[in-house]
Amino acid sequence: MVRRSFWRFCAALLALLALATPALAGGWAVVTLDALPSEITSGQALSLEFMVRQHGVTPVDTTAWGGETLPILMAKHAATGETLERNARKDGPLGHYVVDVTFPAAGSWDVEIIPPPFEGTKLGAFTVLAATTKSATSQATADVQPQPAAAPGLTDRPMSVWWITALVLAIALALTAFVQRESLARLVARNRSGKEPQPAHSRVS
Repeated sequence: MVRRSFWRFCAALLALLALATPALAGGWAVVTLDALPSEITSGQALSLEFMVRQHGVTPVDTTAWGGETLPILMAKHAATGETLERNARKDGPLGHYVVDVTFPAAGSWDVEIIPPPFEGTKLGAFTVLAATTKSATSQATADVQPQPAAAPGLTDRPMSVWWITALVLAIALALTAFVQRESLARLVARNRSGKEPQPAHSRVS
């Protein structure tokens, strides 16, 4: 009976760990542009093609975790603080996406692409030219080397995972104590039954 209860507990423990796995899964990913734009002009549409690779190696589908979790381009004007946000779409092979963006004003824009559930990759500052002044020698981007976000540490894990872990440990300790107590009770009962005095036989005269 005790052994059967123990195996049932093991099955329940595995089920809880399976539920907690998606929350712990992930790590980090890197976004790399297929090509750097040679010139960006305010008010003109621009299509940026890029790859998302988990741990910088394996192409990954960001929608695999459920829901519409497509990558998002975030940009902020360095001088005015104006922001814009554009959703990407799947295009071509696994892990490949395209985002269409139009920068509304000239100046320096800090650009980042966030591929949920991973943290974002900063693409650096994009220099956007005014619509009336195009320069063939202008530099389109600066500091464009991707900076992969660090893998989340212990403090980044959701609180629900810690509660599940604590609950599993508490159940394991309780079951271990129960099994040991039952085993000890059986051993004591067996020893007592072996030492009980035998009834004396009456003599027949």
